[in-house]
Amino acid sequence: MAASADDIALISSGSKCIKIFHIKKKTVSMVTHECKRIGSPFDGVYSKDVEQVTGLYFTDTDENKRGVKIVYRKKAKLKLTDFTKRVENPRGISANDQHIFVCDQKRQSILVFKKDGEMILSVSKRNSRFDMPLYVFADGNEHIIITDSIQNSVQELSGIDDGCKVIRQWKHSDFSSNERMIPGKCCVNKDTFIPDRKAREIWNCSTKLGIPFHGSPVAVAMINHSELAVATVNGEIFLVKLDDCPTSSTQLDDADIYNIY
Repeated sequence: MAASADDIALISSGSKCIKIFHIKKKTVSMVTHECKRIGSPFDGVYSKDVEQVTGLYFTDTDENKRGVKIVYRKKAKLKLTDFTKRVENPRGISANDQHIFVCDQKRQSILVFKKDGEMILSVSKRNSRFDMPLYVFADGNEHIIITDSIQNSVQELSGIDDGCKVIRQWKHSDFSSNERMIPGKCCVNKDTFIPDRKAREIWNCSTKLGIPFHGSPVAVAMINHSELAVATVNGEIFLVKLDDCPTSSTQLDDADIYNIY
């Protein structure tokens, strides 16, 4: 899942499609496997390119089409272009104003690219403590949040200029959970939010409180400074008003749009 102030993109490897819900217009655009350049999309992020045009950057895990691609919305049409193929087994993706961050599970690394596609850094387990990066989040301050699919933990690394060193790590024992955490795609506003599909909670790393869900949350993304978009394993999408945490969540209208998993 990826979110901006205008759109929510639901990315599904299973159905090999991307559904883009336009929040204000309440319309849906489809990007599917029928496009010959799309195989199995896994994760996405909205970001501006070198020309300051906003596009949806997404990873493709298909054996013959692996890489990072960009979808642009030109009026009523969608335009697809390649960003880079220099990834061997891409998974999660994130971005800030200067860089694109991609999880490569073959290399067990986070690859860092400039907006023109030049790779400038590979952050590996040698200089960090992660084993298998599944998702990554990077903010404007260049703090990097990694979801580790082997350790079932979340780690925060320092920025590129500081050598991507481990600042802190969160496990299930840091929260009021008796079960091993299965974290998904995290995000940061003022606080770090971790979706935990095992406990069916979204953990706030500052308060250590959880936002309970009937479904199992797998990804979270900020819509704006006060709303959080949440995707669950069964394809539901929720909007959470952070002022109402930890007990209030409101399902978006027309839930059938989101049943893509």
